[in-house]
Amino acid sequence: MRILIYQPYNQIVVYIESVAEQFVREGHQVFFVSHDERGETHKNFEEMGCLAEALPVVRSSTLGYYFRRIVKLIQFCKEKQVDVVYSHFQEANIISVFAQFFCQANFVINRHHTDCAFVDDNWREKWGDKIINRFAKIYIATSPRVYRQIVELEKVNSAKVRLINYGYNFNNFKKVNPKKVDEIKKKFPSEILLVQAARYISEKRHYELINSVKQLVELGYDIKLLLLGKGPLEQEIDSQIVISGLQKHVFNIGFQLNIMDYFAAADLVVHFSISEASNSAIKEAAWVGTSAAVCTGVGDFDEYIKHGINGMLLNKENPGKDFIDCIKNVLEKKYSLSEMGRQLMIDVVSRFDIKNVIDHYKKLNKEITDEVSE
Repeated sequence: MRILIYQPYNQIVVYIESVAEQFVREGHQVFFVSHDERGETHKNFEEMGCLAEALPVVRSSTLGYYFRRIVKLIQFCKEKQVDVVYSHFQEANIISVFAQFFCQANFVINRHHTDCAFVDDNWREKWGDKIINRFAKIYIATSPRVYRQIVELEKVNSAKVRLINYGYNFNNFKKVNPKKVDEIKKKFPSEILLVQAARYISEKRHYELINSVKQLVELGYDIKLLLLGKGPLEQEIDSQIVISGLQKHVFNIGFQLNIMDYFAAADLVVHFSISEASNSAIKEAAWVGTSAAVCTGVGDFDEYIKHGINGMLLNKENPGKDFIDCIKNVLEKKYSLSEMGRQLMIDVVSRFDIKNVIDHYKKLNKEITDEVSE
């Protein structure tokens, strides 16, 4: 088969590259197209033996932008005689569901979010999901919670929705640099070093996390928090750190390419997010043996995080109180973060290794092939 992996971004997305890598190993011809200019992920696809291209379009009016994007995608599919398009993320998915009417290729739409449009009350994202839900012919839900969101809450016909977990070639994660890990630990010495890696947006709930750290510091605990990411709330986060008097305890590190070094240096990765599909940062942390504190009822955390065994589950509505109690238990030696981190690595690899996921894609590709040949 001739398969196109289609997404807006040029950054590396390991679970997407891992699936493409398996397709190549199975003998499929794989293409990669992004909206953004060429980036590191294009190089990775080319090293796999794929043709990787960027199809930039100047943004003007919204309708004009999407029209030109649809035309470019149709032209590419026809020129390369693409059999299947695996489309990722909302912007590409909107374009794909319209382009499919003018292509012989089958389009598989991958949903990478759950209810964030409702959490943020974002009418643009809500309408985007409605359009995709209406016209998608084959839909992949990337976690059980995404499946329930699509089928039960958004009333999409379950016959066209497949549940396929993310699959990772964990060896493709960036390698840890022990020297950098030591530097981070020496720069931020503390009894417990926390890391949160998330975009600086409201649904990630940095405010609640920083406030929880403030309470722990006021109780006399030796604790530091490193915030990794970028986004529109960066100035508000900086202001909260200063107003709370936490300049020696909470540090806005910003976006970092060597995120694995920070996960390896951390004693615990914290994630207060209220909406996820299947968060990759926690899998990255698990790969280096670092445990995590996450919220129940968010993404697929409940599927593989076992409280007190491989991680900590916090109440979604009020995570701060549970988090403070968990940190107290760690310091009182009721939990072993190192033991939980080792167990989390075992459980994450067992559930999300690409070798345990790829058969679902094989089955889907066979269904598409059989349907075309009928």
